[in-house]
Amino acid sequence: ARRVGKTTIAEEFARNEYESYILIDFSNVPVEARRGWPASVIEDIESNSSSSSNPRVFKFYIDDFSGFIKLNDKYVYPGFNDSHMHLVNYGQFLSRISLVEHTTSLKDMLDELKRNLKKDKWLIGRGWNHDYFTDLNRFPTRADLDTVSTTTPIMITRACGHICIANSKAIELANLKEPQDGDTYDLENGIFKENAVYLISDACPQPTVEDIKDYVLKAQDKLHEYGITSVHSDDLLSATSNYKDALTALEQLKDENKLTVRIYEQSHFLDAPTIQEFIDAGYNTGVGNEYFKIGPLKVLGDGSLGARTAYLSRPYYDNPNTQGIPIYTKEHLYDMFKTAHTQNMQIAIHAIGDGILDWILDIYNDILNKYPRDDHRHGVVHCQITREDQLKEFERLKEEWRKRKNNKKKSLFRRKGCTNYKILPATPS
Repeated sequence: ARRVGKTTIAEEFARNEYESYILIDFSNVPVEARRGWPASVIEDIESNSSSSSNPRVFKFYIDDFSGFIKLNDKYVYPGFNDSHMHLVNYGQFLSRISLVEHTTSLKDMLDELKRNLKKDKWLIGRGWNHDYFTDLNRFPTRADLDTVSTTTPIMITRACGHICIANSKAIELANLKEPQDGDTYDLENGIFKENAVYLISDACPQPTVEDIKDYVLKAQDKLHEYGITSVHSDDLLSATSNYKDALTALEQLKDENKLTVRIYEQSHFLDAPTIQEFIDAGYNTGVGNEYFKIGPLKVLGDGSLGARTAYLSRPYYDNPNTQGIPIYTKEHLYDMFKTAHTQNMQIAIHAIGDGILDWILDIYNDILNKYPRDDHRHGVVHCQITREDQLKEFERLKEEWRKRKNNKKKSLFRRKGCTNYKILPATPS
């Protein structure tokens, strides 16, 4: 090993006997990720990258950088990826009252809220799940929260995030009118579902950009405890109803080199004009760097099964009065899909129920036929309740795309004057 007056890895091996150790390979570490590394380490990596006969083997110096970690027979894994995360929302959850450990009964939950009651300050909690209540089998209500306080505004969100309950004071501050046809809230019981949740959350004190940055830093520290180093995350509408707040916070953390979790941002929007504004500002799938990169358009198609808002093709067995809630009309969804697809943005849509999945498959089929793209890579998130005919439609769409791609390859070969060629089967995705 090359010597420059320091101890090399080879000499450290010769001098010490290690039953288990880590030999770190830096060959795939990009320059921007080497934050805070000693200059001798970076110099050694770069010189070996260009001159070594085996560029995948690198050495570094023990007195400059801790290259040996005794494992004591423990295991080491690569960093984990969480493919469905709400990073900002998780950090916000860590900053508020957790009801996860207090959802065995309605009484237990209400007692926890009373313990955290503070004068002249909103009481905001998340994590309850009525399916775990042992004393009652129903959602909490406005009346329940009023037993905690009628002077302090209270908002509690179900574990799924698709439904919240508000007390009388919170509803008063939100200045709401009686619901009309199509509205998804019940003032009498203080129950707000899907987009109606924003009616209450927008009345809460809104976090600043600095608050959102703190949420991200708290969340990423917690993720590291579980070995998670990269996420696909839906954040832009998690903290406020203005996507620019979260976007600014994430961009600033990126520029300040404070992100230690790689974020692939599933960009959540509510309508086509806002998607267009986002794209016109220079954002699209793939824009960014290793630590913060724009991913697909994220769309919510329906709700959750636990809140009985997932949109089914027929009524719920235990609640025949509802089939769930489609978040938008089919025409509204089509406009959002078309705006993203025709400008080379990927799409990922949340779909729990088979009812909303029917709409999604129809829209994908229409758009892909009218505006074909080589590698659109659109998807469906969750895809939880499906029917056999829908699974066959997935396969048909997939096969149709393969044929179109192969036909384009054949056409390309012919234009170049090739006569002997073979089209190999497309690699399964």
